[in-house]
This record gives sequence, structure tokens and C-alpha cells, in this order.
Amino acid sequence: MIACYFYACVPAHAVVKASEGAMYAVSGAEHQVSMQAIQSSLQHHQRLEAFWYDNVYQHFSFGFTDAPHWFVWVIAADEIKAWSDQGELNQRRLLEVAEPSINGLSVRIFNRVGDEIGAFDIEEGAGFDARPVAHRNFVIPVDVPLGEELYVVARVTNTDGMRMKMRLWAMAEFQSQEQNTLLLHGIYFGVMLAMFLYNVSLALGLKESAFWFYVLWVPCISIVVISDAGLAFQYFWPWSAAWNDRAIAVFASFGPAFGTIFGYLVLKIRENLSPIWRYIYYANVGLCLLIGTYALFGPPSSALQASLHLNTVTIWVLTISTLIRARQGYSLALPYLLAWAMIMAGGGIRIADTFAYIPRSWYSENLMQIGSALEVLLMSVLVATHMYDERRKRESAQRELLESQLEMNEQLEQSVYERTEALELANEKLEQISRIDGLTGLSNRRYFDEVLKRELNHALRQQLPLSVVMVDVDYFKQINDNFGHAFGDQCLKAIGYLLTTKIKRETDLTARYGGEEFAIILPNTPAEQAMAIAEQIRVSVIDLVLESNEQLINMTCSLGVCCRVPSDVNDDLEILKAADDALYQSKHDGRNRVSIAADLSKIASI
Repeated sequence: MIACYFYACVPAHAVVKASEGAMYAVSGAEHQVSMQAIQSSLQHHQRLEAFWYDNVYQHFSFGFTDAPHWFVWVIAADEIKAWSDQGELNQRRLLEVAEPSINGLSVRIFNRVGDEIGAFDIEEGAGFDARPVAHRNFVIPVDVPLGEELYVVARVTNTDGMRMKMRLWAMAEFQSQEQNTLLLHGIYFGVMLAMFLYNVSLALGLKESAFWFYVLWVPCISIVVISDAGLAFQYFWPWSAAWNDRAIAVFASFGPAFGTIFGYLVLKIRENLSPIWRYIYYANVGLCLLIGTYALFGPPSSALQASLHLNTVTIWVLTISTLIRARQGYSLALPYLLAWAMIMAGGGIRIADTFAYIPRSWYSENLMQIGSALEVLLMSVLVATHMYDERRKRESAQRELLESQLEMNEQLEQSVYERTEALELANEKLEQISRIDGLTGLSNRRYFDEVLKRELNHALRQQLPLSVVMVDVDYFKQINDNFGHAFGDQCLKAIGYLLTTKIKRETDLTARYGGEEFAIILPNTPAEQAMAIAEQIRVSVIDLVLESNEQLINMTCSLGVCCRVPSDVNDDLEILKAADDALYQSKHDGRNRVSIAADLSKIASI
């Protein structure tokens, strides 16, 4: 296998000479380069080194740039001949351009005399199905002539950071390496999915709002990693190269926003650090959300650069604030920093590689993936354990407080009980007094009105008859004038007692309505039954005999009855008026009789 790794950064130009051959690179922004010019140089046996530059660091990098870049990979003839010496007679090879973020790619393969033996072109914005092999990287089948020097020429445009790596594989070696790589990716995303579901269950179980922001952080960092590896474009959105260009910038912005909020809540920044830190966290979250929104609509390259710079700021904000909290003695601070250090180290190295601050290596390519998996594992366990302990402490404190309150309540309970009992008794007496007529012992007018309203509503809901009987003592003024008010009061007491003997249902109510007038409420009582009760009362009053100064006194009374099935909540006033009108009808007809409101009397018997 021939493999060549190299990394780029503007404005440097470099050439890497590996043991298997040599790699040349140049920026198209500063040199007029074309595929025809390179082919012509080969055909006329011109040396490429005449206008391409060397780099003693064995790598080259170009960082963020819109300019196309040219790469020439020289594969020595003796290296190709070695394949045939090893028995590899199959000339079919796979050329892998291992940079999934490339926007546009043109590849030509020439022999030493400049004859073209292979070609591949993919335009900017092309969907995944434009690739000759369904693979996360650009994989091109090539027929390689054995024992002959080859030149692989590539023109590359990549606005997400100019990085480049080409490898030429034998079929068996490619399949073997691909299986191992996919196994590692599968393990990574299996871990991230398991941790995502684990954190969702923790958020639901512990009911801690901080966990929901961590739940959102986990898929964001996972999508960044899967997009950077080219798997998202292959499996999630192969039809949209435009969205694929934006995906890393979007999720690399929203993810740190959720992570910052999670750190703010877990580290308890608001309660323990100065207000300036609160504003720093607010500003950091706001900028992350702003850049994430900008990445949805603005140029992907500038959005990604802004996002990566802000990620660097986020790393410093979390690191410094966590160290301060550790110095304050917060037990979770150092474990939290240890977990975040995994992703911050990997992310920091990846950012430095993208901006070409460091040479590219296996570590710069894979540490973010490894670090994010370790961070999620450690953070999930550490924070869950801590929050569980905090919850137990809160519950213990609440139990102690409850026990203390119960003890205090027990001490106060006796005196409170005694005072409450005395107050209840007093209130009951006051309530009874407020409901009872002081002379007759019957209910008073106020309580009569309350009960009438209540019974009216019940009769209205159930559509039952409600009867009211009004009772008035005949010629009571003459009794007061002739025998005195004391005897008049005695007469009212006697009639009140008589009424209680005739009205026996618990639902019925007898009240002194005013002066010598009494009122009776008969719920669920039809007109015939109400008339019968009124007649019994009239007869009983005739039989009642009182003595005053050895003189026997007889009395009579007049009664008015109203019966109605209510149709409105205000019918109580109409029923009272109708009963009162019936009473005065009895007075008008000669007293000592019962009258019923004529227009309300047609009530079905029960």
C-alpha cells in the first residue's frame, strides 16, 4: 500500500518527499496552474520542482481559503514494480482522496511521458450519488500499469479548510482497512447513542433541568463528528451538498450553547461566582446561538470559522470558571473539568489543525472523536452520581426539617387544639344564635332565605316541586292590646312549638318570618300535600287554648300556600310573593282558612 498524508495552511506552499514517492502542492491563487500545463511539463520532461516548493516539515497546509489548490503525487516506478514482485498482478487499484469535506475535485493520472491513464471530476454542489464509489471519502477506481512511474494530479476546492490526504489501495487492503474503520465508527456511535438514551432516562428520573441541556449536547457533538467523517453526507442527507456544507457549522455552534448552559447550571455559577461570570456565560450562549442561526443562512465558510473561534473561547470560559469553582471547594469541579478536558483537548487540536496552526497527524484527525466519547461517558456517570448525592442530601435535609417541624407541631398541637375547640364551640353557638329566632326558638328570617335559595337550586336541578307555606295569626294586634305583649309573646311561642310538631322531615324548615308571621319550606312536596299540611296546622291552632288572668283564649290563623317546579334561579322571590298573596287572600276571605296561589297550583302529585 502506498499512503501519503499531508496538511495545509495559507499562505505556505510545500512539497513532501516520502519514501514511496513525492507530493507537490501549490496555491492556484498565486500561480497560474492548469491541468494542461502540468501535462505539458510531463510530456517535455520538465521538472515540477522548478515552480513548486519544498517544505522540510514533511507536511503542507492551506487553512481556510476560497482559492483552488493543486497537488501532484509522484509514485516511483520501483514502488509500483514492487507490487508485481510481491505477486500482485492485478492492476486495478483504488485511489482514495481522504477528505470528505472537499467541495470540488478534478483528478488526472499521467504516466511519465504525460499520457492520461485515468480521470475523475466532481463539480461543486454535486450530490453523493455523483461519486463513482459509494464511500464517505472520494474513492476512484484506477487501472495502474505496473513498473511505470505515475503522476496523480488533483485540483481541489474546499472552503471548510484546505486539507488533503491521498492513498492508493489494493482492493483487499482497502476492504480490510474499511472494515476496521467502520467497526471503530460503529463503536463510537453506539456509545453516543447509548449515552444519549441514558441521559434522557436520567433527565426524566432525576427531574433535573440541567440534564436536558446535556441531552441536547450529546447529539450535537455526535453530528459534528459524523459530518466531519463524511458519514452524515453518505447516510443522512446524500441529496443535499449545500446542507452538508453547513451542518458542521450549525451543530458546532448550537452544541457549545447547550454545553455552556449545562456547565452554568452544574457548576452553580449564578450562586457562587461574581455577576461578571454570569454575563460572560450569557454572552457566550448568545453568540453561539447567533452564529448557529447565521450558519443556517450565511456563507458556510465564514460561519464555520466564526464557530471554531467561538469554540476556542468557550473552552477557556469553561476551563477558567471550573478551576475557580474547584478552588472554592466544589466537589464536582475537578471531575467535571477532567471529563470536559477530553473533548476540549480533542476539539482544540482539531481546531488548530483546521486553521493550520499545527501539522496534521493521526491525533488531530481522531482525538475529537475519542475525546467526545470519553467525555460523554465520564460526564454522564460523574454528574449523575453527583446529582443523585445532591438529591439525597436535599431529601435528608427535608426529612430533618420535617421532623423538626413535626416536633414543634406536637408541642403546639395541644394548646392549638384546645383553643381551636373552644373557638369552634363559640362559632357554633354564634352560628346557631345567628340562625335562631330568640323568642320562638325557630329559624329566623335570614336563615330561612338561605335555605329557600339552596332548596330552590336543588329543585331546579332535579325538576322537583317546592312548596312554601306562609302562616299569620289572626287578630294578633287585638291580643296584644287586650292581654299585653307578654301574653302575645306566649302565644307566639306556643304556635312556634305547635309548628315544630307538625313539620317533622329533616329537609323541611319552619321559621319566624316576622312579627306574628311564620314561614315553612317543604322541599319535594306537591301542592295537594302542602295544602294538607297547612290544613292540619290551621286545625291545630284552633284547638290550641291559652289562659290569661283565668280567661281561656282561643286563636285562629290564616295560611297561604305556593307550590312550583322552579324554572329560574330567581324564582324564590316569586314563590314567596305568591305564597304571601295567597295568605292575604285567606285574610280577605274571612281568615281562619288556607288558600293556594291559583296560577301556581297545577303541580303533579308525587
